[in-house]
Amino acid sequence: MVPNDVTSDVYAMRYRHQTALANAVLDAVVQAKIPTGDGAPPVMVTGFSLGGITAGAIAAHPGPYNIQQVVPAGSAIGTMPISPTIHVVAVEGSQDLVPTLDGATNPKTWTTVHQTGYPLVGESNPTMNPANVHNPNRYAVMAINNPTVNNDPNITRFLGGTLTVTDYTAVRK
Repeated sequence: MVPNDVTSDVYAMRYRHQTALANAVLDAVVQAKIPTGDGAPPVMVTGFSLGGITAGAIAAHPGPYNIQQVVPAGSAIGTMPISPTIHVVAVEGSQDLVPTLDGATNPKTWTTVHQTGYPLVGESNPTMNPANVHNPNRYAVMAINNPTVNNDPNITRFLGGTLTVTDYTAVRK
């Protein structure tokens, strides 16, 4: 079983950072040897849907990491106690029900991008509804086309330069 299934969705909403997926992410961070302590580099955590919930949960309990930025997309994190010193840009599709599942409005100190979903390649004027708006590709297009997201210096400072991608696999025991 993988740690990013519907069970993890329910647990993440209730137990936040104490989920199999959050543990898998933190294990990957340890394997990646992300520095901690004084002088540690700033860290941005981001994710879509459950990944965004997990990013928010980790930001709310950053442990030894210097988390400075959170960018959840299509994620219900409005009730998470993220420090006001951490910059949050929450991307939410206006027709998407998932970001509303916590029943909370995002804190006013956060930037919430709340807009209609964008059509994807091959879609000519699609009808946005709860059945098709919760889509990672649609959220990526929404973020790319939104200057609040792609021109935010708190986000862009993490982009550019050399990028190394490492895949990690997690299995729930």
